[in-house]
Amino acid sequence: PSPLPWVSVASVLCPPLEPTAAAMGHATIRELIWRRCSQAVYGRRLCFLVLLLVVVGVWLTLRVGTLVVDCGRFPASQSKAKARAHKNADSDAGTSSADPSRQELLSALLRFSHDLKNSSLEDNVVRSRRSGCDAQRFGRSNGGHFLCRNLLAASTTCPDYGQCNFLSYGINRDFSFDTALASHGCRGFLFDPTVSHPFHITDNSVFLKVGAPLLNDTSPWASSSAASVATALALERIAVLKMDCEGCEYAISDSILCSSAEPGCDRHFFDKVDQFTIEVHTLTAFAPTAEHVMGLAKLLWLLDESGLKFVLSEDGACSRNHQVTGCPEEFRAAGFDCGHGCKNPLFARVPPTAALGALE
Repeated sequence: PSPLPWVSVASVLCPPLEPTAAAMGHATIRELIWRRCSQAVYGRRLCFLVLLLVVVGVWLTLRVGTLVVDCGRFPASQSKAKARAHKNADSDAGTSSADPSRQELLSALLRFSHDLKNSSLEDNVVRSRRSGCDAQRFGRSNGGHFLCRNLLAASTTCPDYGQCNFLSYGINRDFSFDTALASHGCRGFLFDPTVSHPFHITDNSVFLKVGAPLLNDTSPWASSSAASVATALALERIAVLKMDCEGCEYAISDSILCSSAEPGCDRHFFDKVDQFTIEVHTLTAFAPTAEHVMGLAKLLWLLDESGLKFVLSEDGACSRNHQVTGCPEEFRAAGFDCGHGCKNPLFARVPPTAALGALE
């Protein structure tokens, strides 16, 4: 049997015909398919439609599936230089980079609210492709998240990138997102203190019963921030950072702005990250104080400072009990939708134009 897929499709849709030796020796693939189909009881019109659909399907597969990655313009190279420049500037000045002002934090909240309000998931997917992000969902159901597929491909193929690593907080019992990344050749570190899994989830990913720090944390679980983990493991690049943990988004900035006592503080941690997907909660059930609101604002400001831009968002899973608590006044004033306060946004190091690679 022929290994070519379109020959197999034709064999299924049209009655088989045993070709002669002459036909096998001289006929083209197209002629063989036509001979098979021409003897079908449905006639040549149906066979022509079958051929047309096969050709269009192959063309679409090649067009959508082909990624052209320009490693010389890949954002990882730019962010490496940026991280070095930040580090050198801090060393020369003997200080850390400036912390955000209150006005800058409020502006970050307003921008994020505007991004969420003025886009639908379908529009965002189309728009992201135009800007150089081939948005694709990795993982199943509530455990899945959108990523830029071509940015991930660059992180696994560009020679100067090094090891493709990802950190994933909040696994629960669905690690389909993580196994999908591991199947691309990335090395993964998975964290969740609420469940138990084997140490090796796949050959190149491991699970640790550890959580992300929370604001005013009183939980009994061990925790370690993403910045701390990256420092401990000496990770120079993080292809994907996923944080799907209720309430951890308000405390992420503490380990970056060095306002927490946890070791491993890294002021330029996000310079190492290429894609960041997170579940954000703007409900009082998760953010009961102004400190929580400002914690999220600091995170958004840090993402913008590092060059990670909003790409798209999809609705997350919020229970009715959480929804009825509404939004804190600070989120309401910034224009957030209090009707559905759980979102899964994607931030990525994608330039304004399709510089990292286009879809051919």
